Amino acid sequence: MAMKDQLVMQIKDLQRSDPNAKQAWTDFSDTQLNGVRDPNRQDEMTLTNFLTLFANGGIAAISQQAASFRAAPASIQDKIKILQKSDSVAKQAWGDFADSQLGGMRDPMK
Repeated sequence: MAMKDQLVMQIKDLQRSDPNAKQAWTDFSDTQLNGVRDPNRQDEMTLTNFLTLFANGGIAAISQQAASFRAAPASIQDKIKILQKSDSVAKQAWGDFADSQLGGMRDPMK
């Protein structure tokens, strides 16, 4: 069996056997993988990253981020503001996007 197939089976088995693991994969997928929850559609590095984060308790921060998105106000601008405040990497990514695509206008409300 190929490495990717083994990783996919490991994640699917985790989801079946542990409700916390299932929620962790959902949160990881929603916040890191654009909502693509099928592990077969991810590469080996992504699957390995999730399993490592899960094993080391690193999913808690991602789950908090996902919870804030679910509880956040409906507007995309508000979600971007919340993301900028909660995640320095996302804040930098937004800044880079704004600089390259929006002429440097970093405020999503404008």
